[in-house]
Amino acid sequence: MPDGTRLVATLFEPSAPADGGPVMVCFAAMGVRASYYRPLAEALCRQGLRAVTVDLRGNGFSSVRAGRGSDFGYREIAELDFPAVIRAVREQVPGDVVLLGHSLGGQLACLAAAADPGQQVGIVLIASCSIYFRGWSFPRNLWVLGFTQVADLTARVLGYFPGHLVRFGDREARRLVRDWSHQGRTGRYRVAGSEHDYEALLARLELSVLAISFADDHYAPRHAVAHLLGKMPAAETTHVVLSPSDLGARAVGHFGWVRHADLLAPRIAEWLQGHEVAEACPATEPGARIDD
Repeated sequence: MPDGTRLVATLFEPSAPADGGPVMVCFAAMGVRASYYRPLAEALCRQGLRAVTVDLRGNGFSSVRAGRGSDFGYREIAELDFPAVIRAVREQVPGDVVLLGHSLGGQLACLAAAADPGQQVGIVLIASCSIYFRGWSFPRNLWVLGFTQVADLTARVLGYFPGHLVRFGDREARRLVRDWSHQGRTGRYRVAGSEHDYEALLARLELSVLAISFADDHYAPRHAVAHLLGKMPAAETTHVVLSPSDLGARAVGHFGWVRHADLLAPRIAEWLQGHEVAEACPATEPGARIDD
């Protein structure tokens, strides 16, 4: 990265890649290692797609860890890390880049694409949503508001957020939690230290965006996903909500979908292949299209 931080990107290549097919660059959720997404990357390979998995700064093979003397936020990830990873992928792997992000990785993918829209041709969001507390129904919305603000206060006092101790994320940077909690409280992206007006940039973003969410995911309910998609009115957005039975499972939630990647990857490949990424795409059955 331009500031000397190092990340490791892992390339998964199919035995018979589709000619000219896109490269899926997969960014992780808060506190989740990139290795967690190996089943998804391998499932995408079985669809003839190349996939690259990358840790978020501060996690996995990242050269830095959050702490009192090591702080970073959305700006470093969206404006330094994402562009550097995309540039490296484009230099070494043929094909257009499609960003794929899980949870926070999806939000940051949207911000990175809005700040530099010419570097990718589409975005796939999996269980990714705005964390504006009004996206949840009562009383869970009060829990979301309270937790995000307590996390911010904790990070300010300690110099980092001890997510590994409360089983939410990992050891997270103070400014990252501040950016996250501000959006949870206000519904707007205000990135500390950035010169960008991300709300305005998102409103002008013209890309195809596929959002996949899960009916039993309490961390990314449909209305919270819709709030994120609503920030991109110029984009061609499709929101597919899947039930556990659509993936042959009793429960999926926010993380369990990875175990059913072989049923998820064909939906992503169909969206990519059938609409050449840049066009609007209908939802795939089973599963409901939600036009919130």
